[in-house]
Parts: sequence; structure tokens; C-alpha cells
Amino acid sequence: MESITLTVSPQYQITIPKKIREAVGIKPGQELWVWVQNWLKNKAITLTPKPKSLADYTLGLGKGLWGDPDKYIQKERNSWERSWE
Repeated sequence: MESITLTVSPQYQITIPKKIREAVGIKPGQELWVWVQNWLKNKAITLTPKPKSLADYTLGLGKGLWGDPDKYIQKERNSWERSWE
């Protein structure tokens, strides 16, 4: 998608163009999450449609982080010091 310039109104409002609303699936009355990010000398704003369920949104984000979970758990358990042996 090409770059689009928006203008902030005197009331500090912006209008999200139809092309962007349709691409992201934003509907009237829908809530958005807003993040302010610092990139070196620049600041950026990110708008993301708020998901219906935070649990569903975050489900699976860490999948594959440790590879095979059973092997990872076994490796960690094997690294513990066993004082009863």
C-alpha cells in the first residue's frame, strides 16, 4: 500500500481513508488500540483494531519459542541438582 498523508483537524481528529478502513476491516464504532513507539529520534503511532477477545488474540504467540516443549521441559528437569540421589 502506498503512503497516505492525513491532516489533523483543529479538534485533534483524523479521518481514516476508506481504502485503509477496508484493508484492515475497521467498522464504525469499533475500538482501536493505540501504541506510541520511539524509534531513535522519531516517534510513531500505531493503531490496531481491538480484538473481541484478548485471550484469543494472544493464543499461540509463544508457539515454537522453545522448540519441542516436551524436550525443553525434560532438558530443564535434567539440569536440576538432585540432592536426594
